[in-house]
Amino acid sequence: MNQATITAHTLHHLDTATEVLSNLRLGLDYHTGADLSPAEMIEEAAALTWAADSLLHLTVAQQRLTGTTWSEIGQALDITKQAAQQRFGTMA
Repeated sequence: MNQATITAHTLHHLDTATEVLSNLRLGLDYHTGADLSPAEMIEEAAALTWAADSLLHLTVAQQRLTGTTWSEIGQALDITKQAAQQRFGTMA
């Protein structure tokens, strides 16, 4: 994946996460705008978690392409350099 593709994917995931979060606050379905049941709210929250994790992975990949070190990534996430490499290293 090149940097432009990663940036496009990152922005898409950020937009999706923002919209899902807004709808969760209102208790509305992301796709239909209908009221959510408690189980559906849990499903939407899980979707938000997935979107946030995807956004994090894409952001790390983008930063690695721009020269950010594993130490800097680890510091930003409050984990060790080695933990950052283990979690995200397969993307780089």
